[in-house]
Amino acid sequence: MLNSFTKINVKNFRGFKSASFSFAVTAAKNKNLIVVYGQNGAGKSSLARLFDTLRELALMVESRVELSKPVPTLSNKEFATVNQTKEKTITNCHEVIEQNKTIGSEGETMELEYFFRLGEKDGIYHVVFSDQKCIEESLSFRLKYRKEVIFHACDGCLTLNSKVFLTSLVRLNLQEEHSRLFGQTSMLGIMSHFVFSSNLDYQKKNFNPALISIISFFSSLSVSLAGETSRPSPMVIHYGHGHLFDLQGEKVSDEYEVIRPAIELGLTTFFSSLCFDLESIEYKKTMTDKDERYCLYLNQRGEDGMTISIPRNRLSSGTQRLVSLFFALYNAFLGRTTIIDEVDNGIHDLVIANILSSTIGNEMGQLIFTTHNTLLMKKLPKGCIYFLNAESNRDTTFYSLDDFGRKVQEKTDVVKRYLDGLYGGAPFPNVPSMRIIKEMMDEKMNKQREKGGKAVE
Repeated sequence: MLNSFTKINVKNFRGFKSASFSFAVTAAKNKNLIVVYGQNGAGKSSLARLFDTLRELALMVESRVELSKPVPTLSNKEFATVNQTKEKTITNCHEVIEQNKTIGSEGETMELEYFFRLGEKDGIYHVVFSDQKCIEESLSFRLKYRKEVIFHACDGCLTLNSKVFLTSLVRLNLQEEHSRLFGQTSMLGIMSHFVFSSNLDYQKKNFNPALISIISFFSSLSVSLAGETSRPSPMVIHYGHGHLFDLQGEKVSDEYEVIRPAIELGLTTFFSSLCFDLESIEYKKTMTDKDERYCLYLNQRGEDGMTISIPRNRLSSGTQRLVSLFFALYNAFLGRTTIIDEVDNGIHDLVIANILSSTIGNEMGQLIFTTHNTLLMKKLPKGCIYFLNAESNRDTTFYSLDDFGRKVQEKTDVVKRYLDGLYGGAPFPNVPSMRIIKEMMDEKMNKQREKGGKAVE
């Protein structure tokens, strides 16, 4: 596994007052498949959002630049879509704080610390926020034989490693941008923009390849958040070699025409075992007010032998989720880190179990997903099963079945033990019957009406 996360430490991030998430097998190896269980409200979605926040920090300046560009005249529908995209795109640190800082932590810092590994070299990215802005940020990485500080930023101070930022000119430019933007914007985002907006000759002359690899790793994270299926990708996406993505709604171009047949073949093959009457999946070209755009269609055989073409927006939510899952899994196999919140949302238990079982034993990037589906416990290796447990004192614990050692054998019924509460991370609600709840509500309403002289007979 080339690129992966080893551990994440957080403080005052959403529901996590203080928490640590370890994904390591040994000091030199990380797990590439991580399945996270936990009761509602334990923080599974917050865990997924930790990765999304890192991606947002890396693309913060890029997104702002893209959003500032003038747009052509749009139809009302297109204008509404663009506005929705702008509203959901993070462009400054205050928005990160506003969306993620733990409620009730005013006056305290929010801290995120990501431990990662690129190939055989490891690094740490650390960022600290006050109630209003980013106040400290650093990146360390093993360049050759030892770990070194790549940069360290705080108010009024920026330290840059000359082994990474190779010329005095680029260091001077970054110092100027730091004094102008840091706090409002992450230093990681500033550096990402410098790299992404530069041609290859400039990159080779001014930056150590290690920095470019780190930035590319952070910005190419694939994150799918539950309940946010319409959440846009970053405004600027730098696709690596072989990276495939959904062409739905994209403008028809020569570049996309090269990869379109391969995507259609992959989707058709993927869905052929899921839909018995499937003929093909294709991207048809539809004409809008100004240009041609792609629209995904699922072609089925009708009872009369005729082909029925169903557009993307008429497919079930589960089928649309499977389309997104296809791209997530494909890019995980390319070595990218992929995070999927509530992977089984809208998909049959047996279908998702068989799909995810196909990932076992394959060389792939790190795949992390959250779920409530206990059937997966029987299908997946026990070592990849993790539990997220929220304690009454707001502490969060994160552990895997590996931590139970010899108590978990090959024939152990982990589902039964989990449902019996032996591993934690499972809900045990004592919900009163609806009859009792209704009686309590009726009594309350009667008292309120009695106060107004309108008691119920």
